Amino acid sequence: QSFGSKTTWGLFSQQRQSVMSIMAFHMRRRATQMLAVDVCRLSQTRSALIASQLVASLEDTGVSEPLHRSDFEHRAVVDVEGSNQFGSSFGFTGHSTPKPLPEFQR
Repeated sequence: QSFGSKTTWGLFSQQRQSVMSIMAFHMRRRATQMLAVDVCRLSQTRSALIASQLVASLEDTGVSEPLHRSDFEHRAVVDVEGSNQFGSSFGFTGHSTPKPLPEFQR
């Protein structure tokens, strides 16, 4: 009987681990989605300065290629599950170069 309960417990803990890892995956994915939306919102509001500062700090940390703010926003959106599900609503597509955003009103 003790042997049976051990295997049951083993199966249970394995299942629990896989459930936990699935949950962690979904939470990470959700966080990525939220980040993509936040970056887009940043670009669309007066806080666009923050977005450009973020890109500047990325360049300072030795990112190999020069970054443009719109390029960064585009990548953040497309990186969500490799799709453009947010991108389309912000005027980006997954295939073409990102459209330049209109200059921001002061």
